[in-house]
Amino acid sequence: MIVSSCGDVGPPPSRAQVPVESDYETVLSVNARRDRLDAAITLMAADSEFTEVVHRLRCLRGVSMLDGFALAVEIGDWDRYTPARPSARSWG
Repeated sequence: MIVSSCGDVGPPPSRAQVPVESDYETVLSVNARRDRLDAAITLMAADSEFTEVVHRLRCLRGVSMLDGFALAVEIGDWDRYTPARPSARSWG
């Protein structure tokens, strides 16, 4: 038997409803954890060695703070991606 916050007594949950409620609670928990991690990463991105690059990447349509920070961290040294034109000219 289930007692609601109003004091009403409802029927017990069905056997199929128990796993659904458990899974729903798991989804809520994971979403809350993701939101906390997003907030922490946003704070890190705002004050790091990658801040300037992140701000530039965010000028691109659809690039969020999290996306820009992930790209900046993964690529690291952006200077190694220099234009290929000087070497491409020599190839014909």
